[in-house]
Amino acid sequence: MKKWLPLFIIILLMIVAYFVGVPKYLTFESIKMHRETLLAQIETRPILMPVLFILLYIVVVSLSLPGGTVLTLLGGFFFKIPWGAIYVIIGATIGATFIFLAARTALGDL
Repeated sequence: MKKWLPLFIIILLMIVAYFVGVPKYLTFESIKMHRETLLAQIETRPILMPVLFILLYIVVVSLSLPGGTVLTLLGGFFFKIPWGAIYVIIGATIGATFIFLAARTALGDL
């Protein structure tokens, strides 16, 4: 039963994220409404905002939420090339590693 725990936690978090409405915030319309605020935050907090972006990307990928494409494009828009690409790669790699390890732990014997 212990080996299934990470997979159950991920599934539970997926359900919670869906019912809380996280995917509706990861749309171009939502970002368009908050564009100026986000740009101001990135300018005033040049260390914190990339870290938060990477953490958000990790959560989106780990929970298989829709919005990865939007976040990838926004990483380039907000942080410019090459930094946006680097942040996206870091977030995607860590998030994919989490979901892989959870699935391998639970389903490895199959």
